[in-house]
Amino acid sequence: MAGHHRALYYLMGGDFRIGDVFDDVLDADFSTVENDPLGFFYKKEEMKLPTHARSGPDWSTYCSNWYTEWERHGNTKYRDKIQTGIDDLKKAPLKMVSGSNFEYDPETGHLGYIGESAAGGSHLMVCMGGPETWTELEPLLHDKEFKNMLISYAEFYYLTPEEKRIRARGLINGQGFVYPYMAASLVGYAARETNNRDLAYKVWQVLIHSLAGEYKDEGFDSEIIENYYNKEELEEMFWISTNFTAQWCLNTIVALEYTKDMMLESKEQYEFEPWTKM
Repeated sequence: MAGHHRALYYLMGGDFRIGDVFDDVLDADFSTVENDPLGFFYKKEEMKLPTHARSGPDWSTYCSNWYTEWERHGNTKYRDKIQTGIDDLKKAPLKMVSGSNFEYDPETGHLGYIGESAAGGSHLMVCMGGPETWTELEPLLHDKEFKNMLISYAEFYYLTPEEKRIRARGLINGQGFVYPYMAASLVGYAARETNNRDLAYKVWQVLIHSLAGEYKDEGFDSEIIENYYNKEELEEMFWISTNFTAQWCLNTIVALEYTKDMMLESKEQYEFEPWTKM
């Protein structure tokens, strides 16, 4: 995914070696014809398009690669390929909320709606650079409906399961949109673009309580493990993981920028609700 290395590329003055990698991954979507990312979930003979792409992290990664090509070389072919996928998402019953599994044609860039199913989980749409790519693209594409789709998806993620079922008109059961801290950057974007202070409040509800728990300190509890390899005692926060640490930190950095003018004075002002630690 080119987006993970774009900043370094430019900081190094357009490093040729990184640029070579960007060129190598530009048409990575074609490799899925032989190595379908959802090949074990669907029967090939029942498909209308050659392969599959989840709107995230597959298609969002392609968007990052194509956006970088358009940015570096002005190649509008790949900008148009991004727009093709966006226009197909507009036709899905729930737009960007739909899927996230789609059939896909790498020749045309078309996404084919095949129902409401998320192999791997809906959180994969938000935890691998998709929101960062889409929110950078949004002002460049001048597509108001795409912007509204991003905002609607962000708002949807922080609804209760029952509210999700109602909003989705029964097409989904309301479950599956787990790890709300992974969506905090996108929700922060939506809060800023709509000046929605309630949504900004939810962003920090999630970030504070997913880390620190109901009493705003329990997340830092540790335990002592004795005789752990070469240490007599090891003090460890037993619940922490690399995924949580990376996602929480990255989303917090972005949310600070998006919602800096809508934050309350202290973490004690953010009430705990069970959904924030899903």
